[in-house]
Amino acid sequence: MREIVLDTETTGLDPAAGHRIVEVAAIELVNTVPTGASFHRYANPEREMPSEAFEIHGLSDAFLSQHATFDQLVEELLGFIGDASLVIHNAEFDMRFLNAELARCGRPPLGSDRATCTLQMARRRFPGAQASLDALCKRFAIDNSHRTKHGALLDAELLAAVYLELIGGRQHGLELAAEGGAESAAIERVLRPARPHAASEAELVAHEALLAKLKGLRGTAFDLFGYGAERRMERQLITDYERTVETLLARLTPANHGLAVEIAGIPEQIRGFGHVKQQHLAAAKADEAALLDQFRAGTPMLLKAAE
Repeated sequence: MREIVLDTETTGLDPAAGHRIVEVAAIELVNTVPTGASFHRYANPEREMPSEAFEIHGLSDAFLSQHATFDQLVEELLGFIGDASLVIHNAEFDMRFLNAELARCGRPPLGSDRATCTLQMARRRFPGAQASLDALCKRFAIDNSHRTKHGALLDAELLAAVYLELIGGRQHGLELAAEGGAESAAIERVLRPARPHAASEAELVAHEALLAKLKGLRGTAFDLFGYGAERRMERQLITDYERTVETLLARLTPANHGLAVEIAGIPEQIRGFGHVKQQHLAAAKADEAALLDQFRAGTPMLLKAAE
């Protein structure tokens, strides 16, 4: 499946007020894996750059005046996009600007159904938590330290990594993109009848009896798996989480509800096994400590407030 991760930079917030696209970038994904193919162009907006927009992306009038106007690059952009689905953070914003530019060029608009909005995906997955691109990079441990200003190409590259995490991480699909963005080679498979693997009724009864006997070993000295370092850590995490929730409930107010939800969702970052899990645990604990300090600083305990 071919998808295009797309981002734009503009002169302002509303194309109806005369604001224009000044930068557009697109990255090709095949089966959610970047192929290395990309599109990146600056566009002369044929108007002055407001100071507020310049502070965000740093694109000046002098720099943009050296570049083609949007109508001069639209053919190349549409050719790169083709009929692929679009992946955009805050898709409604970028699609409004893209369609406004296409209208100026006498081109038909892009259908809104073609765009997957990662902002909406993040809000559904992490309700109440911050869903900006920076916040999602932090949540998924994606390095965005070089993002000092907004830039369409860099933001598209970061969004491609965020999108992969939002749809389930690198286990999603397990397909590799073909080199150079070509479609994966078709493999002819010879179908064979399935071999019988179902257990007999007697085997199922014996299996249930064995499980019943082993169940009594949980938590005893004979539970070989229950006392490994990782299992002990998991039990401690449960205890720590219960304490954290008690802290949040003791200070919960409408004003800090969103922050409380974000803190409560931090354990979702702890994934994997072995050293991978340890790395995620360390990052999650650091995030939790920082956010809890912020939470405590802004909210006195309800019991104390009642006194």
